[in-house]
Amino acid sequence: VDTRHITVTVRESNTSSVNAVWSKADTVFGLTSTSNVYFIEPAQNEKFNITFGDGVLGKKPSVGNIIQLKYRQSSGLTGNNGKIFTAGKKIGGHDSVATTVTNSIGGTEAETIAQIKFNAPKAFQVQERAVTANDYKILVQKEFPSVVNVLAFGGEQLSPPEFGKVIIAVDLADADGVPQSTKRAIQSYLSSRTPISIDVKVVTPEILNLEVEGKVNYNISVTTQTVSGIKAKATNALSAFANTNINAFDVTYRNSKAVAAIDACDTSVVSSQLVTRLYKKFTPSATLPASYVIGYNNELQNDEEFVAATTKYSLYKPAITSTQFTYLTDTAAFIVDDGKGKLKIVKTDSADNFVVLLADAGTVNYTSGLVNINSLLISSYIGSTYKVYARCVNRDITTKKASILQLDASDISITAVQERL
Repeated sequence: VDTRHITVTVRESNTSSVNAVWSKADTVFGLTSTSNVYFIEPAQNEKFNITFGDGVLGKKPSVGNIIQLKYRQSSGLTGNNGKIFTAGKKIGGHDSVATTVTNSIGGTEAETIAQIKFNAPKAFQVQERAVTANDYKILVQKEFPSVVNVLAFGGEQLSPPEFGKVIIAVDLADADGVPQSTKRAIQSYLSSRTPISIDVKVVTPEILNLEVEGKVNYNISVTTQTVSGIKAKATNALSAFANTNINAFDVTYRNSKAVAAIDACDTSVVSSQLVTRLYKKFTPSATLPASYVIGYNNELQNDEEFVAATTKYSLYKPAITSTQFTYLTDTAAFIVDDGKGKLKIVKTDSADNFVVLLADAGTVNYTSGLVNINSLLISSYIGSTYKVYARCVNRDITTKKASILQLDASDISITAVQERL
């Protein structure tokens, strides 16, 4: 049962036509003897009891009142990503066609006993008021189960600073971005629990993606595992490491720990090597030019300089590169940096040489990791999204406020190599 969308109405008697809607109360704070509220209490076998006030804290229904409950029987995670909807009946006598703007999101499974034991003391600790950053996190995750990650911090930590505000960055399960309706609901919910002098601002987190290529050597003398078996074990180990250690706010990817996770996936593994790069993905307009600002927030590797006349594509290792896109009439264009702080739009010829299509496409600050791409029309591109990649100096990758470092299974590429020791 989806307890967030229970509707309770009360009629004075079966002769009355007036249905009064009663609201759910999570606390007795501010309740009076006339407050039309109800409470939800957990019962056995994953069921719930609906209770009412006692006439002091909340209105008490009278004998003869007719109480009606409406609720949703939810399907948990299986309800996510729905995109085809049809109207159940005509509207005003007319047929209707539903257009999906956002796939269905927010479905989650019921809390486990372990999760209840973890969350219940924290919910009690907050007492329906938000003072510390942890208070905001607990309140949001208690009221909005679809939120999987929350970060709260003072607006003065932004650049430029926003004084007098608390910034709430939220990440939803199985969704890219946060709908405006969800932002407004969170902001409205927190506003009544926040000190009067503080404004709440809910933002969509910046997602910074991590791509990992790995090589795993294993001893075939001590295992019957195949190359594909070791590859699968290593990939699963790295995915589990990401879910536990990154894919969240305020985290650091530790390369040595990721390597250790792979080394431990099977007793036959003798060594592992991982190469990483960051990328940011976009869905550009096919008709309107746009400029892009990307903060990788890590020092970038610029160990080579681009010389158009002599630099070979297969030998050049840029700090910045992108997936291919259509630039004017060239359908295989892409972006690279020149090692000196400039971005160029280029393509390659049949001899593996670079051909410069636009010499000044933007700038890159190698120290801060800030990339500015000048106004550009990307009418089409290779893949489902347009990606801009960056190579970092350090193997350990850090994030900044309101950003999430994310490693998906689709961004893990492992090669397994057999050895006989």
